[in-house]
Amino acid sequence: MVTADPRAHGGDPADAFHVVTPSIRIAPEHVVGVHGNGALGFPTGAPAEFDGLSAGELERLGQYQDQDRSGYAIIQATWPQTLAFGLTDSPAAQLAWTGEKFAERADPAHEFPEHAVDRDQLLTDVSIY
Repeated sequence: MVTADPRAHGGDPADAFHVVTPSIRIAPEHVVGVHGNGALGFPTGAPAEFDGLSAGELERLGQYQDQDRSGYAIIQATWPQTLAFGLTDSPAAQLAWTGEKFAERADPAHEFPEHAVDRDQLLTDVSIY
């Protein structure tokens, strides 16, 4: 556990906070969930790595070979503030951006994202952002 000490840096002690970082190696029975972001691993191409994947999973994996889809990662890595201001300033932009992401990542068996993800959940996510 880490404790912030705002007073030591000229700040208000009321702004202090604690960061608790559980360690999965030390106490896995106490870890309820883990959030990871950006930790993608892609197959090396060895045929055995694809054994057991369904046709839908293979199709989804193939989508990551599509250079058109890499724009999301590029804009996030190079110009995140430009995107952030547009999305926070415009509810319509936030809905379009989030809806597009749901559409790309939803179950491919469904034609529209709202068929794979509850519309209220989608609108809740957009409202939170």
